[in-house]
Amino acid sequence: MQTKQIQGIKGWLLFYILLSVIIFFINLLGLYNEFLLFKLFKHTELTIEKTYNISSYLIIEILIIFSLVLLLLRKKYAPKTVIVTESLGIIIGLVDYIMSNKDFTELLDLSIVIVLGAIWILYFRNSKRVRNTF
Repeated sequence: MQTKQIQGIKGWLLFYILLSVIIFFINLLGLYNEFLLFKLFKHTELTIEKTYNISSYLIIEILIIFSLVLLLLRKKYAPKTVIVTESLGIIIGLVDYIMSNKDFTELLDLSIVIVLGAIWILYFRNSKRVRNTF
């Protein structure tokens, strides 16, 4: 008797793709706000913090798009790209926290980034669906 293999873009893999699309648009809004604030306050200099914020948004946006394209095309290196994207998201979250006021909301944001990133990294490393799909 042949067992049905778990494969295809379904289940948690589909959820990850949908969540990535939502995060892409949230980050796009954040990037827009960075440029809007810079435009509204013309006397504001482009500081290291502003440059970092804009750069981190752009890097994550590019990696999200790249990961989504690879996932949807079912390329074999898509899971590794997602792991790199999530790892970089955690690193950026840590740097954001270090550069912030270190209040409770910043700590909560960092905790969410680390927990979600770790969950997705483990999923893409250990999932049968991911292994069978890619």
